Amino acid sequence: MFPRHLLLSVADEGEFQRYKSHLAWLLARLSARVTLLNSKPVGKKPTLGADPQEGSRSAEVSHLVDDAVLGEHTEGFLEVSSGGTLPDVIFDSAERIGADLVVMPTHGRSGFDRLISGSVTERVVRACRMPVLTLDIPDEADSLEQAACGRCIVPTDFSKFSKKAAFVAADIASRIGCGVTLFHAVEPHPYAATLGGGYASLDYSVDMTKVLQPHLESIADTMRSRGADVDVKLVAGPFVYSIEEYCSQYRNPLVIMATTGRDSLESLFIGSSTERVLRTSLFNVLALPGSSLTKLDPSQGDS
Repeated sequence: MFPRHLLLSVADEGEFQRYKSHLAWLLARLSARVTLLNSKPVGKKPTLGADPQEGSRSAEVSHLVDDAVLGEHTEGFLEVSSGGTLPDVIFDSAERIGADLVVMPTHGRSGFDRLISGSVTERVVRACRMPVLTLDIPDEADSLEQAACGRCIVPTDFSKFSKKAAFVAADIASRIGCGVTLFHAVEPHPYAATLGGGYASLDYSVDMTKVLQPHLESIADTMRSRGADVDVKLVAGPFVYSIEEYCSQYRNPLVIMATTGRDSLESLFIGSSTERVLRTSLFNVLALPGSSLTKLDPSQGDS
């Protein structure tokens, strides 16, 4: 059952205090455990504009393994000295201890900052050798109840990997006790917009909505058969803007997305959409690489 063992990359104590209640709530609901990781860089000088996670790798945070909020869910503390890149250090460490999910904070950076300089978190998701949960928590929760996830949202583009992600999302939503929304945004058609203005684009969106609705309902029915409380949301508009607007209705939403990187034309849409969401959105994101999805949901095969 996924996830069972999380690896949390810890940069500094102040940041840890902000997101620990949200992580503790998830760990309790999932009956999972967590290992804390701190990586100490060797032979590297800090660079101007570097991501906070990269610059804070040598912080003394080993005492956080005894934090009372995480309590019995803490497995241990791992400190690694390495001259390699932080994404490689994280994934290598996770594989060594048998973790099945990497957890990364986003540091509350603005969308502009992320777009210009990128972030370690974004690079980790792009490499994505295993599932990655990004935590975007602006304020510390006063209690575990306040940290509860209000809803899981799973975008789909009807590809093989996004369908598998929907089935994983159904299982996770059932375990943490919240509903899940199967989400699709019909993007404006570039040719319709070029050739004649608003009416062509509007007609395209309306027509595609009618065509896609039954396909969404079919996937949702399979998710419901697994015990999940599922609804369907089909909207017309840019994907990132539309999902941000929808997520804003819920407290602590969790977006669960497939990502296959950028190594093929088939995977370009999903991979780039995940990165766009990470750059601009203020909610938690669980990125599921295609290489892991078959293992997580083997019963679905390649259908």
